[in-house]
Amino acid sequence: MKEQQLYAILLMAGNSVRFGKNKLTHFVNNKKMYQYALELVLSCSELFSDIIVVTQYDEIETTAVQNHIKVVRNFQSEKGITSSIHLGIGAIPPAKGQAYLFLVGDQPWLTETTIRGLVDGWKQSKKGIGCVTFQEKLGNPVIFSWNYREELLALSGDRGGKQVLCCHKEDVYYYEVTERKELEDIDYKER
Repeated sequence: MKEQQLYAILLMAGNSVRFGKNKLTHFVNNKKMYQYALELVLSCSELFSDIIVVTQYDEIETTAVQNHIKVVRNFQSEKGITSSIHLGIGAIPPAKGQAYLFLVGDQPWLTETTIRGLVDGWKQSKKGIGCVTFQEKLGNPVIFSWNYREELLALSGDRGGKQVLCCHKEDVYYYEVTERKELEDIDYKER
């Protein structure tokens, strides 16, 4: 049986309203936040058929292109994260058997071990969805198989793929991380 093609889609187009400025270019430990996510997917790039970055920011696009990563511009980020989900999926020529791993750009403590563990466990589970968790709290990244493509494309607003996941809990593989910090996203600037 042919193995599914897994695509990594990095969602980096948010407006950072709660943060007060573009948080993705904010420095965390002497590195811009978005660089953590880019370096993470590049460190395990062999897992993916392709990597797509969805962004509205010139700097992120430039850095992604320099690393030979496909970029899709989101000029309607005010419509919420689902606009980026749609653009990311739309950048991939549709073919049955695809799957999509969605990552966000504001989780600087996510590890390569977690990405690899999620992908390996999800493949072995034969489930349609894979999700990272910590003590039953759902987090990112999340994998969706081809079976959920149309549901993802039908989403609207700013709630993202968790809507789809919650409707199909029986088809979810959960990968438990040992450190809560891995799933933390940064929404507020330190004062």
